[in-house]
Amino acid sequence: MPPIIPRRSLRISIVLLAVIILLAAIILAACANTPIPEPATATPTQVPIPTITTTSTPDEGTTPAVVCAQTHGTIQQSTLTAKMLKYPLKVNVYLPPCYDPIKVLAYPVLYMLHGMTDTNQQWIDLGLTDTADQLISGKTIQPLIIVMPNEDSWQLLPEQSGYEDAIVTLLIPWVEEHYSACPERECRAIGGLSRGGNWAVKIGLDHWQLFAAVGAHSTPLFSGGISWLNQAVKDMPSVKDAPAMYVDVGNKDENLKQVTEFEKTLTELNVVHEFHQNTGYHEAAYWSVHMEEYLVWYASVLQN
Repeated sequence: MPPIIPRRSLRISIVLLAVIILLAAIILAACANTPIPEPATATPTQVPIPTITTTSTPDEGTTPAVVCAQTHGTIQQSTLTAKMLKYPLKVNVYLPPCYDPIKVLAYPVLYMLHGMTDTNQQWIDLGLTDTADQLISGKTIQPLIIVMPNEDSWQLLPEQSGYEDAIVTLLIPWVEEHYSACPERECRAIGGLSRGGNWAVKIGLDHWQLFAAVGAHSTPLFSGGISWLNQAVKDMPSVKDAPAMYVDVGNKDENLKQVTEFEKTLTELNVVHEFHQNTGYHEAAYWSVHMEEYLVWYASVLQN
């Protein structure tokens, strides 16, 4: 016979069971209304974009800049047929270190004329091109072209020679056609020593439109030169149109009197010029020792 459970205990058990069933129902209902969490996703890390430094490159069709290590220029020799002369015109052309035949800004040009009884080798022998190498490589002066023409018929009078015509109508156009030579007055100069200086002054003032500067080294002028000089300056629109001039002479030069008279006339005419009376004779040693001074002056006047 099964045990007899008191009624009171039975009622308590029924109540507890009902409570348990009720709690279970509440829990189930709560779970049914709770959303299922979505799977976690990784948040991307913000990595800063690096700054890119761009190196400029040449435009298509251009050549990258190249550093040139040359310290010596070159000398080219040419012979031109000159109908106005009784002889071919021999020419030495100095091209500076790292000469660029297609240079955008063309080179200034210096025409240097030799003395009587000598040749266009004279300026090279005196150290002109070696000094140019040193000054250009040291960046003391800008690169320039130096043209040294020969005069064979130095025995002739200026009006009989045809040399002036050869320089102006033949040589200058030829240089500017065959080399990267600036064709403007501001970048063209002419100079010379002794008879070559006489020529430089005559050509430079007769054709003042062509030259920014004229160098006269130990230059006495041709016979009757003072009268010619006065007239040449008067024929210019203004004395301000005259090329800048550099005159120098040794204090023991055989032509000192003529050179000082020439310089005095320039002063009276108000022609802009420098005058230097140095120690020395009318000789190679004098011109050689002043070569750097000459080139620095020409370069200071010439423009690229």
